[in-house]
Amino acid sequence: TGKLLATLAEGHDYLTSRAEFFADGKYMVTAAADNTVRLWNVATGTQFLRLDRTGRSAALAISADERWLATGSEEDDLKLWDLTQLLEFAEGNKDRSEESRQPQPRFIKVHNGRVTAIAFAPKENRCLSCDTLGRCVLTDVETGTAVWSVRHHTRRVTACAFTPDGSQILTASNDHTVSRINSTNGQELSHLVLSHDSPVSSMALSQDGQQVVTVASPPDQESHRGAILRRWNAQTADLLATVQVEGFGLNDIQSVPNSQLAIAVATDNTVRLFSLQSDSSSEGTVWLDFDRLGGLVWSARFTKDGQSVLTVGGTEAQLWDAGTRQEKMNFSPHGTVAAADFSPDGKWIVTGSWDNSAKIWDAESGTAVRKIEGGHDGYINSVRFSPNGEQILTASDDGTAKLWHVADGKLIQSFQGHLGRVRQAVFSHNGKRILTVSSDRTARLWDREAGTMIGEPFVGHKWSLLCGAFSPDDSQILTGSEDNSAILWDLSSKKKVAEFQGHTAAVTSVAFSRDGERAFTASQDISAKLWDVTPGHEGTEILTLAGHSQELTSIDISPKDGRHLLTGSRDGTAILWLTSEWNDKAE
Repeated sequence: TGKLLATLAEGHDYLTSRAEFFADGKYMVTAAADNTVRLWNVATGTQFLRLDRTGRSAALAISADERWLATGSEEDDLKLWDLTQLLEFAEGNKDRSEESRQPQPRFIKVHNGRVTAIAFAPKENRCLSCDTLGRCVLTDVETGTAVWSVRHHTRRVTACAFTPDGSQILTASNDHTVSRINSTNGQELSHLVLSHDSPVSSMALSQDGQQVVTVASPPDQESHRGAILRRWNAQTADLLATVQVEGFGLNDIQSVPNSQLAIAVATDNTVRLFSLQSDSSSEGTVWLDFDRLGGLVWSARFTKDGQSVLTVGGTEAQLWDAGTRQEKMNFSPHGTVAAADFSPDGKWIVTGSWDNSAKIWDAESGTAVRKIEGGHDGYINSVRFSPNGEQILTASDDGTAKLWHVADGKLIQSFQGHLGRVRQAVFSHNGKRILTVSSDRTARLWDREAGTMIGEPFVGHKWSLLCGAFSPDDSQILTGSEDNSAILWDLSSKKKVAEFQGHTAAVTSVAFSRDGERAFTASQDISAKLWDVTPGHEGTEILTLAGHSQELTSIDISPKDGRHLLTGSRDGTAILWLTSEWNDKAE
């Protein structure tokens, strides 16, 4: 029917700015200005649930018992989500396209301004929410009623936090203050208010509750060309240290566990460490440089064990090893998708991307179930399922092809030897051998299990190879090249059987008919061709197919009956051709 069945997509569209881990590290929640909150499986790096209309301020918090998730909304409401229900839904519901079946939040209508900051009490089910008008409300999560509502600030609240014992609350605001509030009755402890001479953009309370770190802009300018870091005694409100930062502003701050250091995100797209031992003027120490790494950063947080750092920005979140500064996991939408393949049973789809990763998707629901990354150092150009569906083969610009387990995403084998980009890698029909084609103008045959090359490379094309395919009986291969030709090779002798000449531009994709008597080629010359490969007639052109307006990128034959040929093109269309009509003409 041509009806769209599913769209494979995950990750925030833009402006990811908040992330929180579950205590066991199994799940992570991210919030962004794209009006969504998303839940991720940390082990697989895949998104398993999306919550819509959660507000563009990207406020979120998880309760201490991990039963509740609090978010903002499109209106001025606080949303409370039952995390147990959300996780059960994600585990058991396979048809996530039915949005009405998704557990619905409880709307808490206690604000007249947009919710900008949220925190849960550490020992009871009470949630603090603050808004753009400076109001803070403590809500009983079980009943949904307000315990108290106060307005100690005159401008937007930028951050809030409970003390470790839950008895007091700190709130930072653009009105130049950090307020201290009695959590029982909402009264301000005026003698503990932290006064600043400019808006307070960020605040962090140390894990032991003894110190507070604040970020404010210089008093003579509210631009991003500087910042003032302050460390305070949380019990007495005494100022302990001031650090003047010049040249860039700071967007986010956190105390480093068990130290007098702070980790901050700077407006020059870096994550920096600052010493807060004494008064100073400092640029800090660059810990991560995202201009060099690629991407954006707006927030950085140490995990509770201090072993990892979570950064968020742009459309992604990344987990880094605190000791080595190496990326451990990336939570993001796919980059440009270069290739895709169905599993033999049709239940799964694998996609390969120019972000150097591959993803496995549930074909029915359109949700990602596993992310494969860290193996390639270049764009992934092709992906294929093995004939038994248990393995995935990837080919990359880094000059390698790699074999992966579908079940756990672990690397099985790496095929190395090409001197250029590997443009495609395919399995033989019996799954025992692998064919790779490369920009080094060669094709190579590999033993899948051993990972070793079988014999010498296939040499005969003048320019880069782009594609390859095995004949149905695995006795021959067909390769396509930028030299406008395709070559049929005999695998036992590794000799050229025939060269297919006729295209006027690069051959981008090749395929065999099910009976092995015909071959198909697709080209940048906007045509596809049908060729005879029967003994004595190899390389004879039978038919040219014209119908696309731009270069062809793919060609494939229907696997069950071989009655249909599908061509894809950069003109944005796919054409389904009936092969029986050509067979009649050929005869």
